[in-house]
Amino acid sequence: MMSHEIRTPLNAVVGITNILRDMPGLPAEKVKDLYATLATSAEALLALINDILDISKIDSGVLHLEKNAFALDELMQNVTNLTLSKIKSPAVNLKLESSAIADKKFIGDENRIRQILLNLTTNAAKFTSEGEIEFKAQLDRQGAIIITVKDTGIGIPEESQQLIFDRFTQTDVGSAREYEGTGLGLAIVKSLVDAMG
Repeated sequence: MMSHEIRTPLNAVVGITNILRDMPGLPAEKVKDLYATLATSAEALLALINDILDISKIDSGVLHLEKNAFALDELMQNVTNLTLSKIKSPAVNLKLESSAIADKKFIGDENRIRQILLNLTTNAAKFTSEGEIEFKAQLDRQGAIIITVKDTGIGIPEESQQLIFDRFTQTDVGSAREYEGTGLGLAIVKSLVDAMG
């Protein structure tokens, strides 16, 4: 799986670069399409490299967590906007509910929390073809923040639920995988959440 995830965008980057170099005079619309594919492939490769670097930092114990004040409701709105661009079906509604934490400041690593939330919401977008994704923050009786991402997607078989937090693990295996991915995202999420206590 990892080999496929690395080679696919890299092959596109190399191939399109060669086309653009070797075929001057391409129609402007064709060049625009090629550049869009090039950008998407480069972004996919960068995301994968970032995941590998994050796993390496976690393994080597050099993961540094910041402690700064930030507005969690604004962060959740930002994550929602980024996730909306990943939703492929008009039959999916993304609902954000963060009024319980509105205008409150929190202390933590804003970038790592963004990474966690974005991973969870984009996973929901990836596996939900119709219905709703609910992204919600609330406070419990002790004042602790509870953030949930709930969707009407395909779900995870009970026997696979413990495995999805293991590195390089996915629930759809085999050569005809319907969903792309390396199986690193949720492992990183779990490691970050554990590191934050």
